[in-house]
Amino acid sequence: MNHSIEQLTAFIAVYEEGSFALAAHKEKKHASTLSKHVSNLEIDLGFELFVRKASALAPNERADELYQYAKAIEFEVRQFNYRALSFLRELPSRLTLAIDSSILGLQLTPAVSALSRQYPTLELAFIEGDTLECIKRTQSGEADLAVLLSTEHYSLDFAVSKLLTFPVVSVTSPEYARQFGIEPGAEISQHTRRQMRQIILQSFQDMGHNQTQKASHHIYRVNSFPCALDLIRHGLGWGNQPRLQCQQLIDSGELIEFSAEQEKNFRWSADAIWLASKPLSEPLQMLITALSETSESL
Repeated sequence: MNHSIEQLTAFIAVYEEGSFALAAHKEKKHASTLSKHVSNLEIDLGFELFVRKASALAPNERADELYQYAKAIEFEVRQFNYRALSFLRELPSRLTLAIDSSILGLQLTPAVSALSRQYPTLELAFIEGDTLECIKRTQSGEADLAVLLSTEHYSLDFAVSKLLTFPVVSVTSPEYARQFGIEPGAEISQHTRRQMRQIILQSFQDMGHNQTQKASHHIYRVNSFPCALDLIRHGLGWGNQPRLQCQQLIDSGELIEFSAEQEKNFRWSADAIWLASKPLSEPLQMLITALSETSESL
């Protein structure tokens, strides 16, 4: 038996829509064309697939079973076409992304999902590590692109694109706040804050930002915002957190927001870096654009 792609496509459409008319509308073809394809498929198979009724078609048991195989073939054909098109457009077949553990949880997934939908045959590999590790893996060529907490200064080997910017808020647990007489929304002295234990990202020290981000005498260091938030929620100190990740906890009273005197609200940012010697591929350009647009919702 040698069944055409057109026959299988017509069978799938009619099976899913329940009539030639509805299937024709879906496929943007004439109903007579689909009817001919299905009839020819039935002739080739040697048995009928549908029970013809006055206003609809009812698939029989054989159609129910063959439908699953037909869908699998349709998927593989679609993948074949996508991959063939990628060859014509000189698109990569695989990309490796290094993701800084410091910024996990900052809505990176929607951008990656959009990339996957646009390039369904593109194979993606993810490497998670701290900021320095992501830089090293990109510099060695192991990763095609790194998304990391901004360090502001990079080697001349890299091209850089500014991505997410996100508001940051100082928070602590109600239990820890009571030890220092802090009320929700209070502005405290920097002297008081220095006495409190600060939960801070290890990346700040690694990248030389320790003096600008360290505000307390007693420090716990962690490698990601989610880890820091977990320690803060359990009363182990205070920390600066992306508002996106903790606003719900503030609203519920599980966390308390506060500020220090003579300090303004501030934002942190994330960057994308890649080797300047390597042209940026079309999929990576799309990913960078999607990540940049994400910052508008943060």
